[in-house]
Amino acid sequence: MVVVVCQDFHKLEVQSRELYVRYVYKLYDLHVLAENHTEAGFTLKLHAELLSWSDQVLPETPDSRWPEQLEWQRKDAIYHKIIGEFNRGKVFFTNTSSCLHRLCTVEAIMFLLCHVVHAVI
Repeated sequence: MVVVVCQDFHKLEVQSRELYVRYVYKLYDLHVLAENHTEAGFTLKLHAELLSWSDQVLPETPDSRWPEQLEWQRKDAIYHKIIGEFNRGKVFFTNTSSCLHRLCTVEAIMFLLCHVVHAVI
């Protein structure tokens, strides 16, 4: 229910991505404080879904939660945190699907890179 409210908040009231991400992390911090790790993982997933696997450099976040890094590195780090929260919440099926999503995406990138390198040579 909270995730749906958070998504509606983004779609209807907030056009600023930065404000939305700050709201996501406030909600995440509340879930962690309440030891509701499953919801914390799902809340982090909202941020991960905003990111792509690009080489765009993202600045450090105002709260210093994330350093300056490539977009794919931040998304990867968020997936690691999601998996950790799901482990603490003992949500193994969801954890497995997040891992598989992450691995499939990384494998797809590697596949494309190999073909680009092969085409150049």
